Amino acid sequence: MNASTIIKSVLALTTLVLISQGIACSDQPDGGIWVELDCSRYCARANECNEEVNEGECEDRCLSALANCQADEREAAQNQIDECSDANCDDLVGCTVDAGARCYFGL
Repeated sequence: MNASTIIKSVLALTTLVLISQGIACSDQPDGGIWVELDCSRYCARANECNEEVNEGECEDRCLSALANCQADEREAAQNQIDECSDANCDDLVGCTVDAGARCYFGL
């Protein structure tokens, strides 16, 4: 198990504990902390595929994009972002475009 996997596992476990204790709050769009986690996972994958991707800037753009989605389309776009986190690097760009289409056009 590499350091990145351990950190992600600890973060996920910590988040679940905070949520179960009612401590976690959110300024993110509907979906709260899960939006942040999905964007974080996606941006970590984007950085793995292209080291020029700045994870912090990517996460800010991801959160902003999801916040600007049509409310009824945000969940589908967020699910697509989550799926992109597991995409192979050759498919990441296409997957990302699909998430944007789901967000803005409901495709």
